[in-house]
Amino acid sequence: MKKDDCVKVEISCQQTQLSYSMEQSGSHMLKVTFTVQQAGPYVIAILVTGKHIRGSPFKKTFNPGI
Repeated sequence: MKKDDCVKVEISCQQTQLSYSMEQSGSHMLKVTFTVQQAGPYVIAILVTGKHIRGSPFKKTFNPGI
């Protein structure tokens, strides 16, 4: 990742966009955190200069806790 790369993250669950925090961790890593608000499928898209990275959007299902 270069300094001038524009990184955009989109996280959604059931068509609702979620907020997140993002911090740079080293020269080639970003740490993105968000709070899972409900069980179900989440879609996480990561774009660099307007293009999806390999594998994006990612789909992850979170199961309910006990």
